[in-house]
This record gives sequence, structure tokens and C-alpha cells, in this order.
Amino acid sequence: MLFHVYHDQKIDNDYQNHYQLVTFTRIYKMFKNGLSILSIIVLSLSCQTEDNVQKLPLDALIRDHQALILAVYEDSLSKVRNLDLRINAMIDQPSQSNLDQAREAWLEARLFYLQSEVFRFYDGPIDQIEGLINAWPLDEMQIDYVQGDMSTGLINDRSIIISEQSILDLNELQGEKDIKTGFHAIEFLLWGQDLDRFGPGNRSAVDFQIGIGQNADRRVTYLRIISSLLVKHLEQLVQAWLPLDGVKTRFDLQDVNDSF
Repeated sequence: MLFHVYHDQKIDNDYQNHYQLVTFTRIYKMFKNGLSILSIIVLSLSCQTEDNVQKLPLDALIRDHQALILAVYEDSLSKVRNLDLRINAMIDQPSQSNLDQAREAWLEARLFYLQSEVFRFYDGPIDQIEGLINAWPLDEMQIDYVQGDMSTGLINDRSIIISEQSILDLNELQGEKDIKTGFHAIEFLLWGQDLDRFGPGNRSAVDFQIGIGQNADRRVTYLRIISSLLVKHLEQLVQAWLPLDGVKTRFDLQDVNDSF
């Protein structure tokens, strides 16, 4: 499982150098034309009635919070769509160069998704599908070959039809580490098993060359499907946070204190 740790360390460094600027720039743009957090606090302290204290500051805070979440998921979706394009380009023309580009696209998509983790664990939309997007750790041998067993995994079991529905049905069937979808299943397909203490795995592009790589036809089918599923699941999150009629949100349909 070292490949996951290696990539998260790399992403952490990239986050410090790149994504903080992107995130804070978007936050600034969202707040500069509306109420800032500081102004909300000041308004809360200056209001004279209980109704005003509850309504004005919380309404503004909820709107800004939703705008921030939506922006984060939209950015993540954009990068996941790019990952899907790179994966399909690599599958169509398997080469080391195209595989490297798909890997870089995964790292970038992962970087943008990581900052959305703060939105978990309060029964929001992400908590309904998070396991299909980001579940980890995973048991690699449930997906594809590993050292010492070249015939293991869904990909190498030709008695199983690989389809979107079969993958979803088999996900976590053998336990919580039996992960078949999401970022880390794609990660394993792109890098392979990690046997290097100081770096990630190094799967060959030959694994995706139909007629040459062992069960390459099933591997590319599986990878196409789980990449497409990742796009669909991010689209669901964006849709869940979009205003219902272009202005009002799902929070406007309930009491402001319940929304908060």
C-alpha cells in the first residue's frame, strides 16, 4: 500500500505550492462582492433583535458556505474529466508517454479532490457516495495481478463479465478492503503494485496493449468504466450543491437554523 502513501506525500507538497493559491483566490472572489466572515460577525453583534441575529448573518453564511462547496466540487469535476480524457487517450494508444500523462492527470485530480474532505461527516451529499469515490485501503489482488499471483483479481477472472453494474455489485462484496471503484482503484491500475520502498509502482504500458498484455482487453474495459464512474459521481456532487432554480438553494427550503 506504499504507493498511496507516496502519492499523498507528493500531493501534500503540491498542495503547499499550488492549490492554496487557487483555493484562497476563489474564496476571495466569492466573498469580495458579498458579506465577509468578519462582517457577518460584526452584524451579528450589532443586531438588536433575536430575529435579526438569527436571520441575516446565518443566511449570508449559509450562502457563502454553499458557494464555496460548489466551487470546490466544480474544480474537482473539471480535473476528473481531464483524468478521464487522459485515461482514454492512453487506452486508445498505449505508450509509456500516454501512461505518464494519465498518471500526472490522476495526481492533479487527486490534489483538487483532497480539499473537499472537510465537507464529510455531517450527512451531506458526499456521505452518500464517498465510499465509491475515495475508499481506502484496497486489496489490490481483488482487482488485478500482484507479485506471486498473476491470475488473481476481477480482471483475470474471465468468468466474470465486466460492466458498470457488475463492478458496483462486486464493490466491497468481500469486505471493506474489496474496493473496485474510485481514485485508489484507478491509482492501482495506473501504477500497479508498489514494491519500491522509496517510490510508487511502475506498471508497464504493455498491460494495456490488447493482444500483448495478459488480459489487457479486460483491464482497459475495467479502467474505462471506473474512470467514467468517477466522473459520474463528481457530477452528482456538483448537481447536489447547485441552486435549485438558479437562485434558491436546498437550504432555502428549510429553517435557517436547521440549514446552519
